[in-house]
Amino acid sequence: MKKNWCWIWLCSMGCTVSSLAQSEAKLADKLWFGGGFNLGINGGTGQSAFGIGLSPMVGYKLGGPFSAGPRVAVNYTHFRVRLPNNQVAKANPVSWAAGVFGRVKFLRQVFAHVEYELAEDAFIGNITTANGLEIFRRQTGNTYIGVGYNSGGIFASDITLLYNLTPPPNELVPPFTLRFGFTYRF
Repeated sequence: MKKNWCWIWLCSMGCTVSSLAQSEAKLADKLWFGGGFNLGINGGTGQSAFGIGLSPMVGYKLGGPFSAGPRVAVNYTHFRVRLPNNQVAKANPVSWAAGVFGRVKFLRQVFAHVEYELAEDAFIGNITTANGLEIFRRQTGNTYIGVGYNSGGIFASDITLLYNLTPPPNELVPPFTLRFGFTYRF
């Protein structure tokens, strides 16, 4: 009798391990990955800025043309300003954003995109008395809606045009954002 229970227990464990492996394979089939990279250089009379950033995202295919997931972005900027006394003031702020998105493919390579993100932007204010740059930080909640084009295939590139429905008040910031990125298995 003990041998029968051992066989039943071993068979049930084997079935459990097999179903876990199948569910992991199904989860892997439903995930897609993407993101973007930015690089910027800006300069003017006595001042310059260099920026670099990364924005990964992971999508989960909900079924049919629908997918959703998280997106984060981190941007590093190096500001440099030549002061009137010929000294140089520098600052190196980091900006970030985190949010959730949803996508719907409505044509083979065209998709609609909605996203909500919480962002903290850093920008230069005044020159302080210690010959440094004052960094201001602003947190905003942004709600984006837009369309995009994906080149198709397992490894692909995409371009997305987004409109911010909730731009920061009292600022002359354009509400449009253009993103270029890459996807894997979208």
